[in-house]
Amino acid sequence: MIEAIRRIGEYAIEGDLTEDAYLNGICLNIPVTRINKGRSFEQTIVFLNFNTKTKKIELDFEKVNAGGKESGTEYLWVGNNIGPKDQMFLTTDSPIYLFTKTLPNLLKKAHKTSNRI
Repeated sequence: MIEAIRRIGEYAIEGDLTEDAYLNGICLNIPVTRINKGRSFEQTIVFLNFNTKTKKIELDFEKVNAGGKESGTEYLWVGNNIGPKDQMFLTTDSPIYLFTKTLPNLLKKAHKTSNRI
């Protein structure tokens, strides 16, 4: 992340801070394959649509870097929160974080905000 901030600063100083340069500076590349326990797995992007009208979670899938696009930049992948901070990112490489950390933390934050109004 420090490297990304340095690159953004260089672009800003040189006057070349475009949207593409900014996104390329903060978004991480997602490898097409990942090795886990000695086995290679093809990675897939999973989209979760929390449909409030039907009260269902709808799923859709896409292979990483499908159609020649860079998934990291396309979906603004900046990684997971690291350390003792509350998990608030809705993009994660571990769905367990999404359901056990992110959603409860966002609900708690929304509840605190609505009580202040």
